[in-house]
Amino acid sequence: MKSDRKEVLTALAQELGRKKEFRSAGEAAVLAVLRTASLMRRALGSRFESAGLTMTQYNVLRILRGAPEGLPTLQIRRRMLEEAAGITRLVDKLSEDGLIERDRPEDDRRQVWCRVTKKGLDLLERCDARISAAHAELVSELSAEESGELVRLLMKAMESVRGK
Repeated sequence: MKSDRKEVLTALAQELGRKKEFRSAGEAAVLAVLRTASLMRRALGSRFESAGLTMTQYNVLRILRGAPEGLPTLQIRRRMLEEAAGITRLVDKLSEDGLIERDRPEDDRRQVWCRVTKKGLDLLERCDARISAAHAELVSELSAEESGELVRLLMKAMESVRGK
């Protein structure tokens, strides 16, 4: 088991072009997660580009598809995979493209509610198979059990980040 750990750390160091040993298992874990996220983001990004979307735009459309009654922009921002500081610009672009519609409720004009349009739903539907295939490809080296374990471990790491 110890030699397996050393081999994994050596492989990670090579992947990162690193000559020094990691200071700790925690450092290696964080760097592995960051590198993997970067590689996955790049691989997924090309799938979205071919549909004329960014990953962030796709994420907003996906969130709104799950809330057909619509959501306020701040609620969308909270649900996003990656924080988007420019949520207003993002919503503006999607609205200009006819993928979402915005509405200000009469009882609170400060809020902007967003709903995905038929055009947005059609675009998501065209992307679904491609994105599902990409997800499967990105973890093709993992069994279903290993994927589940990875999710469990990443959830624990999220708790650490959030200070729980």
